[in-house]
Amino acid sequence: MAKPLERRSAKLLAFFLALIMIGSALAIALRGANTTPKREVKFSMDDFSAITSLPDSPSEIYYFNLKVNDTNLTSLIQAYAKVVLNDPVFRYVRITGFDSVAFAYYPKTNSYVYLFNTSSKIFASYDRKENVKDFVVKVKDFYAICDQINPALIGTSDVVFDYLQNVGKENESLLKYLPKKNYAFFRAFQGEIVKQLIRLNNSNITVADFYFEGYALNGSKYEKVVAMNFTSNTFFVEGNVTEEYYVLENGTLSIAVMVDTNFTKLLEAQPEMRSVIIKMEE
Repeated sequence: MAKPLERRSAKLLAFFLALIMIGSALAIALRGANTTPKREVKFSMDDFSAITSLPDSPSEIYYFNLKVNDTNLTSLIQAYAKVVLNDPVFRYVRITGFDSVAFAYYPKTNSYVYLFNTSSKIFASYDRKENVKDFVVKVKDFYAICDQINPALIGTSDVVFDYLQNVGKENESLLKYLPKKNYAFFRAFQGEIVKQLIRLNNSNITVADFYFEGYALNGSKYEKVVAMNFTSNTFFVEGNVTEEYYVLENGTLSIAVMVDTNFTKLLEAQPEMRSVIIKMEE
């Protein structure tokens, strides 16, 4: 299991450093199903609540809203989904008509989970069934599928079982402090991955341990939200990067919101930051 997971994770990390736009249509025709279970939802959460209730602290989270009807945002979603949804688990699962999907990766155990928001039946092949609390989980090799909860869970069995054991409980997720918007796409990184990739002026000084980048459509304008949990004396400042630009604080998060009608400009836009370093004289 480790090798394909590690290769996929390496591809995702590359997306953190550069955006690759892919114009091909998003094809999510998943193969390998040989059972027809009836979709019975015993517990349901909205998309955002489900994501903020993820177990432990995943290092990477991606979210795709497939109900978005905008060419620019659809192209952005296609670019990332082409990589994130390329996984061996879909040899055994077929899903049609889902509205959104989230993905979370846990580096310590090299495991992950997908959360599919759908009202359609989920077809899956499996070796056995196991009960976790009130839920029936289908297990195939080291994968697990639970369609009695919405969003439905598909991923490595350790994360799926952990999620179900703690379903309904609130975690201290920084995602809860984000501006409430109808995000079309977002990606979030936390922990060591952020400390390694975001440094002050190419130095060894770490800046933050949480990074969020999300996109939404508000009328005729696009919105880009960047949020960071700074660990150094660093902060966002007001600027004229885009047509509209403002900063705010919520909890421990520093948040910059950029608004523009030019989507390409917005993609390239980055919030203005300042750092204060105090040097003691010897």
